[in-house]
Amino acid sequence: MFGWQKISNDTFDPNFIDRRRAGLENFLLRIAAHPVLTWDEHFIEFLQQEDGWRESYKANGYLQLVESKLKSLSLAVRLKRTDSKIEQYKQYGVTLHNNLSNLLKARSRVAEKEYTVHKLHTNYGRVFSEWSVIEKEMGDALQKTGHYFDSLASSIDASLEDEELLADQLKEYLFFAISLQNVCRNYEILQLQLEDAEENVANKNVERSRVQQGRTGLISRLFGAVDTEEVREFKVNQLDQQIQEGAIVVNNTKESLRYHPLQLSILDPHYQLILNHM
Repeated sequence: MFGWQKISNDTFDPNFIDRRRAGLENFLLRIAAHPVLTWDEHFIEFLQQEDGWRESYKANGYLQLVESKLKSLSLAVRLKRTDSKIEQYKQYGVTLHNNLSNLLKARSRVAEKEYTVHKLHTNYGRVFSEWSVIEKEMGDALQKTGHYFDSLASSIDASLEDEELLADQLKEYLFFAISLQNVCRNYEILQLQLEDAEENVANKNVERSRVQQGRTGLISRLFGAVDTEEVREFKVNQLDQQIQEGAIVVNNTKESLRYHPLQLSILDPHYQLILNHM
């Protein structure tokens, strides 16, 4: 991602492996420094288990839930109530991702052009070296000039490799911004589930009141169909059961939202300080 022609993406290349190892170490150290994420069960499994941690991560169904939900309408549009703090996190993630993407794209273009320009001096060095063989009086001077151009052409390699290490750290923040947006989407999914569950319970309560009062629909009144006391009692009991099940869903979803990582981060003074400076 945002690489240039000199950097190898071969997974068996030693330099590539070393860069990936350094990036993973920095990422794990940042998670370990987080007061909440450091105790996450998936993070602990990743550190302690060589095999099996990936299957346990997929088993919770989070990825499938996100993929199915994101294929529908935008969650932010469908939500009736939005949390201002969560919106700040979301906007921060979007802004950080866009700025870093533009910066890394610009840096990639500059690095590629700079590399091309420096490598052109290899041709100049070869020309002066060949010229020095022909010239007798200026041979030494031309040879030195050819060596200078050769050293200038090769100097860009070490410079861009050092620069690539800094770019890898910026890419780490880029992936952090993507992860933050995914966490915000997960929060919005839970919030949407809560609103749907509350609306379902409210509709069932209204329907229960209508059944208790003996109110019927327009079709039933037109055709003269009236529920008996037994049928009405059965419908009321059925609605009571559905209302209880809906209330359980509402309470479980509220509990998930209350202990969501974003809410816990908002309560943490360190991350509250970061949020205030967004």
